[in-house]
Amino acid sequence: MPEPLFPEQETPIDPDMEVVGRRDFFMTRRADRTLTWLAAQVELQSDVKLNRSHLIRAMTLLLSQCDQELIRQIGAVKLPPRYQNGNARAQDVFERKLAAAMSRAVRLVGPMDANA
Repeated sequence: MPEPLFPEQETPIDPDMEVVGRRDFFMTRRADRTLTWLAAQVELQSDVKLNRSHLIRAMTLLLSQCDQELIRQIGAVKLPPRYQNGNARAQDVFERKLAAAMSRAVRLVGPMDANA
């Protein structure tokens, strides 16, 4: 029997790491295009096979490592009240302020340990 190319694949899978299925969430056309473009650019320029789900799961890991700072940063920003459906401008303002708070939280916490 040949040696596996990736010996770590013989390790039993952690049940928390198994893909459980699709999760539905809404994205604007612009956000969907941006996510698709980003995945394609990273794949093209880094020669790493990547899809949108990889990016979303990685972003979830990144944000979870700085959860307390993220909560502080979001709380410190005067986010507009939740926008009403159909108010694209209010949605954009809300999400840009949220993204800025996320960016500050990640910077303040520092690099994520890939082995943790």
